[in-house]
Amino acid sequence: MSNSIIGLGILLFLLELAALWVVFEKADQPGWGAIIPIYNMVLLFRVGGLSGWWVLALLVPLVNAIVGIWIWVKVAENFRRSTLFGLGLAFINFIFLPILAFGGSEYINAKIKDYKAKP
Repeated sequence: MSNSIIGLGILLFLLELAALWVVFEKADQPGWGAIIPIYNMVLLFRVGGLSGWWVLALLVPLVNAIVGIWIWVKVAENFRRSTLFGLGLAFINFIFLPILAFGGSEYINAKIKDYKAKP
């Protein structure tokens, strides 16, 4: 492989990581969670307004493809974006995620459950 292709891949990875970090912070979730595997999916489901337990559905073949698309659509809806934008998040993530993160999108999901421990 060419070094320029590897460099481009690393650059895209870092861009998506930074965008996911910002999306999490916009949704009042810990931004650093974007760098932790599996936990970042739990946070993504929370941002979508669902329980983090939905991550287990990603372990089931074929179901994981449907749930993977569905969660991005739910995230888009919670940022007042269309279903079509959610499909863009699912299929062309490296373009749509930075738009969601660094654009004027505002998180509006008021029905998200409080997953923090209560005293």
